[in-house]
Amino acid sequence: MKILTLHGLGSSASMLKEQIAPFMRELGPSYQFTFVDGEIPCGRGPGVPHWATGPFFSYAAGFSPPQVQNALDRLDQFIREKGPFDGILGFSLGAALAMLHKKLCMASLTQVHTHKGAHDIPFTRSDVKSIVSSIRNVAEELIEWGAG
Repeated sequence: MKILTLHGLGSSASMLKEQIAPFMRELGPSYQFTFVDGEIPCGRGPGVPHWATGPFFSYAAGFSPPQVQNALDRLDQFIREKGPFDGILGFSLGAALAMLHKKLCMASLTQVHTHKGAHDIPFTRSDVKSIVSSIRNVAEELIEWGAG
């Protein structure tokens, strides 16, 4: 499974990679993650720890409809150049863009799963195993339906 991974506002691909490392280890080598930084340099995002060093990025220069559309266009271009992807994993702004992209550009994407933990990334082993189990179930269903 090839997964595009999008960070939150004022974060970076390398920070998100560290944050989700337990999920990547648990899923194993059959899941390939592609991380992409936003193109807009910006300040530290909400909730980004003070010990984290930049640079920090955003996918959007702002949140007006044209600015968000511009971010979606860049995301779609990246997907066309580096894809196809079996799914998108996004955190915060990355999750919002993933949802908008699914709605506007990928009507064929069959399922969207969200983590209801707000900005908390679960760190306990049981949380990781539970979420990984859910991801695997979705992947198996997609393969059975012939979508993967």
